[in-house]
This record gives sequence, C-alpha cells and structure tokens, in this order.
Amino acid sequence: MGKFEERVEKAKKLADKHVLWNQSMVVEDMLKAGLLDLEEDSNYLEVLSKEGEEYEDAILEIFEWYLVTPWLANRLKEKGEVVLDSGSMDFWWGRTTTGQSVIVDEVIQEIAEENL
Repeated sequence: MGKFEERVEKAKKLADKHVLWNQSMVVEDMLKAGLLDLEEDSNYLEVLSKEGEEYEDAILEIFEWYLVTPWLANRLKEKGEVVLDSGSMDFWWGRTTTGQSVIVDEVIQEIAEENL
C-alpha cells in the first residue's frame, strides 16, 4: 500500500468514528428558524479574521454541515475550520468543499495523520 492509500485509509478510520451524519438540511432549517446563529454559535467570524478579510466584505461559503464528535470538533477548530456548537453537545462541521468524500479532504487527512 502506497503513502497516499495509507493516508486515505487513516482518514477513513477517522471519518467512520468521528464524522457522524450529513445534516445539511437540518442545520440550514435551524439557522433559518433562528434556533442557531452562524455568527453567535460558531467560530465563523474567527475563521474569517484569520483569513485577513473584513467581515463586511468576506463570505465563507459552507456547502455542507456534518454532525461530528466533540473530539473532532475541537481538532477541526484548531485547524481553522468552521464548527457550529448548539450548546447541548451537538457540533457541526461547516464543510467548505463538496463533490467528494470527506476522507479526501486535506483537513481530515491531516487530523488522521496527527492522531492515528
């Protein structure tokens, strides 16, 4: 097995354990209903500021929301990813890529390499 395959296999193990469900529709409905607030209940503005952009002009497009374990939520925050916190131990990762499996995402592979 080559290095790339090993990296993907580690990412798969991490995702199988810590990326629980795609809940994009649920999160979008909660945001629209005012049950969650992207700016108040997440590190969205902090992620924008790390990119060196002004809040008024910056848009960070989140394509998908995944329910993740608290452990992975913390690792994702450390990597500068948007994580939404419901305040009741539910954490959603705001994925800014789409069209491929999460195990191919660089951030998931990095976390897997560092922790598995």
